[in-house]
Formats: sequence, structure tokens, C-alpha cells
Amino acid sequence: MFTALLGAMLPMSRCVYAIANDGLLFPSLARINERTGAPVNATVVPLLLTILLTLFFSMDQLVHFLSVGTLSSFAFVSGALIVIRYQPTDLETTASELTRYGATADESRDETEKTAEDIPDGDQDVYSHDDRQRLTHRPNSQMGRQTSNIAGTLKERYRNVPIIKNFAGVPPGRCVLISLVISVTFQVCALAIVQCGTKNLAAGDWWAILLLVFFTVAALLSFLVIPMHHQATTSEDYFSIKCVPLVPYVSIVADIFLLLRLSTGAWVRYLVWLAIGTAVYFAYGYRHSHLAKKQKQDEVNGPECSYGSILSHHD
Repeated sequence: MFTALLGAMLPMSRCVYAIANDGLLFPSLARINERTGAPVNATVVPLLLTILLTLFFSMDQLVHFLSVGTLSSFAFVSGALIVIRYQPTDLETTASELTRYGATADESRDETEKTAEDIPDGDQDVYSHDDRQRLTHRPNSQMGRQTSNIAGTLKERYRNVPIIKNFAGVPPGRCVLISLVISVTFQVCALAIVQCGTKNLAAGDWWAILLLVFFTVAALLSFLVIPMHHQATTSEDYFSIKCVPLVPYVSIVADIFLLLRLSTGAWVRYLVWLAIGTAVYFAYGYRHSHLAKKQKQDEVNGPECSYGSILSHHD
């Protein structure tokens, strides 16, 4: 317990400082002391909250409270790792939008070809046949090739498989997120049956075995949809988790299994604490987030990259 508390107190100030520095918490928590160069407010405030909790809860309750918080954070981080690995970059997102534009350009291609045909006779020598071909066919052919491996999109070998091919039209990364949420939900149900229905499973009750098999198979099928999509290219300059999404998913399953073994009181206290954090986020952090402000500013100013810059970047 002492090791866990010590390990939680040391990085807590840095976590609070980083969150406040992003605008999700009050700016006073992001202030750096000029003399010590440390985030004093981000250190003192969590320390006072920790002392306050120790006055109202017993050691056993604090241990369970610490366990549920630690395990849930591990599960969320593992899930976020899967989502981020299959999330396209801003440049790839713009390229994907241009690809969809190229697909819808079939409807307006007649007008484009008509424009090419309406070139004055005196300018026919200036515009060759190849120029007119590039004018009318470039969006679909070239952009389709450039964006075929965007992270979060369905791999080519699965685009002709029945049912699976319908996922090709989903925006990049969204199908992975939905599949992960569905798979984890079914996995929670399966582990809950193992935890609460151990006697029924040992007795061979058909309904318990049927539910366990159903939820397990549904969780695995939902999970198998994730590796059917392209991953983001990892850089060799820094360490990256291998065997994604298998390793993070196994971590999620292990965390959920341990969470289900905790007491009901620990869950109640955790949900109350989670509700307080959610209220702070929607009341303050959501409106003051630096990332949200930047995205709104980008929407007002419009995308800075163009069709040519996307092609030159991929080339």
C-alpha cells in the first residue's frame, strides 16, 4: 500500500499539471514556481485531497478505491492505444475526404468533360489529349491509390468479403472504435457470468453455458474486425507497443476480470468520483480545452493543405 501511494503521489502532480496545461483544469494548477521550477499548486492540491480522503475512509476502503482507479485507468489507456493506432492523421483525413470527393466526382464528370470539349479550337494544340485525361480522371485514379492505406480504413483483401465489405464506406477509425466498444461490452458480460455464475457453470446449467459461449464468441468476432483495418505507421525513433491490438486487448480483459472481483462499495465510490470528474470536464474543461479551440479555429480558417500538397506529401 505504501509503495502504491508513493508511486501515485509522485506522478500525480505532473498529471494534474499536464491536464491543466491543456486547458481541461483551472489554469492556476498549471503555474510553475519561478524559484523551484516545479508545479507547486498541482502538487499541493492533490496532496490535500489525499489527506482529506484518509480522514473519512478506512485503510481497506482506500486499498479497494486505489485498485479500482488503477485498473480502470489501465483499461482506458489500453483501449485508447488501440483507437489511436487505427486513427488517421490530419493529413490522411484530408486525403480521405479528397478521395470521397473523387468518388462523387463521377456525377459531375460529364460537366468536366464538357468543359474540356468546349476548349476553343485555337487552344486545342495547347491542351493535349493526356492533359484532358488527367483533368477528368485524376481525382479517382491517383487519389484512390494515394489513400488506399490510410490508417483506420478496411484492408483491400477484405473489401470483397460479404458483410465485411460494407465497412469500407465507414469513415477511417470509426469502425475500429465501434468494434472495440462492442467487443469489450460482450467481454464484460462473459466475465460477469464467470464471476457471478461459477456455481451454475460448475453444475452444468445449460443457460449459463449458453450465455457464456454466446458472449465470448460475440466478443471475439467483434474483436476480429479490428485487425482487418490498416494501422498507422509507427516511427522507429521511439518505442511503440507491438502486437496491437492483441496485447492491449488482453490487458483490457485482465483489468476487467480483476475489477469485477472488487467490492460493491469500491465501485460506488469510484462512480461518485467519476461523476465529479465528468461534471468538471463538461462544466469547465470542454469549453476551455486548447485542442477544441484550435479545431474551431481551423474550421473557421479552413484546411491549410491543398490537393497538390497531399499528392506531393505522399509522393
